[in-house]
Amino acid sequence: MARNQLSRRERALSATVARLLRERTERRTAAQREAVRIERIGQGNTWVPNRILHVAGIVAVNPGVTSPGYRIDWPASGIVCSMTGSVDTGNPADLATMGVRIQRDGMHDIISTGLTQAFAPMADLFPNASPRFPIQIRVSKSDVWFATFVNNGPNVVVPSLSLFLALDVDAPIQ
Repeated sequence: MARNQLSRRERALSATVARLLRERTERRTAAQREAVRIERIGQGNTWVPNRILHVAGIVAVNPGVTSPGYRIDWPASGIVCSMTGSVDTGNPADLATMGVRIQRDGMHDIISTGLTQAFAPMADLFPNASPRFPIQIRVSKSDVWFATFVNNGPNVVVPSLSLFLALDVDAPIQ
């Protein structure tokens, strides 16, 4: 028998392994297959989000006022890939004077200048009110984040904030 040929037993074993792998793959749900695809993409440091969370209940922020903290609950475990924000006026000047502070568990700032109560100008994070600000932070369903806004401008502004999440493979979805 030549060195590069497989024995009959090795071929049969190889076919059995291939069949078992095919059956295992077919049993996965569509969500599981998508999560596996995302996990494989994530291994190259490019996470593809499959959930978008819009911070709910944000109301108008008056000039010179800091908003209350808006709670962000995660539907499942995963990676927060990026976030985007805007203001209701669409005015770049209002975006530049609106600051955002995002805290993990109410204590740790996600974006910080190193100072306490540090608010990042939304225009710096989200130029032209649409590009995503990349972050790659693992979250679990039990994590709680808070978003707080400060209005340093002359106009009443309603900010918005959305976070993009790539779910884990085995994370139950709410």
